[in-house]
Amino acid sequence: MGDAIGADAFAGAVGEEAEHVLAVQIVGIDRHVPGIGIHGRSGAPQQEALDPALVGDEIDPEVGTEGPQLSGRFQPAFCRDQEVALRRRRQLVGMPIAVGRRALLRRCCHQCNAPTHGAAERLEERRSVSERRASATMKVHESLNALTTPALIVDGDVLEHNLTAMAMALPGARCRPHIKAHKTTELARRQRAIGHVGFTCATTREMVGLAAAGLGDDLLLANEVVDAEILTTLANLDARVTIAVDSEHTIEAAARAGLKECLIDVNVGLPRCGCLPDDAGHLADLARARGLEVRGVMGYEGHVVGLTDRVEREHQTAECMAQLARAHLGVGGDVISAGGTGTFDCNHFATEIQAGSYALMDTTYRALDIPFRPALSILATIVSVNARNGYAVADCGLKSLGMDHGNPSIDGATVWFCSDEHTTFSTDDGSTDNGAPLPEVGTRVQVWPAHVDPTVAYHERMHVVEGGAIVDTWAVDLRGW
Repeated sequence: MGDAIGADAFAGAVGEEAEHVLAVQIVGIDRHVPGIGIHGRSGAPQQEALDPALVGDEIDPEVGTEGPQLSGRFQPAFCRDQEVALRRRRQLVGMPIAVGRRALLRRCCHQCNAPTHGAAERLEERRSVSERRASATMKVHESLNALTTPALIVDGDVLEHNLTAMAMALPGARCRPHIKAHKTTELARRQRAIGHVGFTCATTREMVGLAAAGLGDDLLLANEVVDAEILTTLANLDARVTIAVDSEHTIEAAARAGLKECLIDVNVGLPRCGCLPDDAGHLADLARARGLEVRGVMGYEGHVVGLTDRVEREHQTAECMAQLARAHLGVGGDVISAGGTGTFDCNHFATEIQAGSYALMDTTYRALDIPFRPALSILATIVSVNARNGYAVADCGLKSLGMDHGNPSIDGATVWFCSDEHTTFSTDDGSTDNGAPLPEVGTRVQVWPAHVDPTVAYHERMHVVEGGAIVDTWAVDLRGW
């Protein structure tokens, strides 16, 4: 969304009732990181009206409800077609979207055999920023109001900023983006376009989906698997597949399935998967004896990535990596895979960082001193107001928000609690029967999740918004297992 589109433009876009939205500001964020210039944007293009199939009924057959094409083991059933409404691509976006020096959010012509710009399109590109933003704002009424809430909204400009910031900090193979954070093939395409070719996955479905989409240059399943059928599926992918192993059992299962490459997963402090550092060398020898190529080691300092005290975060990261270094001495290999969004700039030992949340972000990571901004929110509708007791209720709750990191946030408000389908909140300026007015029933608010990964997994699609208009709708097509 354009950097000039704030609460006023949002209010004008979604109707007069939006004047009661509580400090809702869709952007209002500086898109530049010191030392990282993001230039070349010329405002949002005028958009054609969206196909109602992508902004209306959630059972649109082109957004993840086709019949299974692979084994019934995948839940929900996997769809071979990783594109959302590929055949209607030119109806979704009126013209390609210029995003800095890279067309990160543009629908690429080679994917839809669409013709290149003509003179009319080039003339349209030269329209003034103000004219184009005005046109986009006129269209937002049609698009945002057409959405059924709760709906996932992605600020395209902030997403661009986050992808570019990471590419500048950790270019190329230095970052192996973790797909679990967004589970969206189209977003993975943008990450690859900016230089990150290898991907980290948490589930078999993510691996299969990326391979089917032609993004299988270097896929790491950073998770242990013992299911023979799933492992055989991975071994037969048209992709380079590396799997994490941490025991004789997982090594044997991988070898029997015909997998070729692995990383020895080392426990560096988080009580989850991973072998003891001193056992890593023995496991590497065993893996090689079973015909696996051991590329190196991996370890995740997941208990450290969210520490708000940077000094402590750096200190504990160093301690974790000392354990991984000890393991690597006994294992060898070129790959040392570790880290996350919270330690991307203080993990100096790993050869690659498995960051995922940086692309969309959440309120937990927003508390850290990192250069990434919240790009993902949930658009919700006020469905009830209790003026006497000073609270309002929005139509998003536990079934649309990841809650393990705490309550979501609403700008200018205090969230009381979430229930299955509701979030109850009050305004920060004392909304009572004698105080400032609460938002009216029917108005819309922006809800910021505390944990992006599970939040995304609850939804079938995300809507990319720029310049006040929905410019794209992406299926969250890698959900499930």
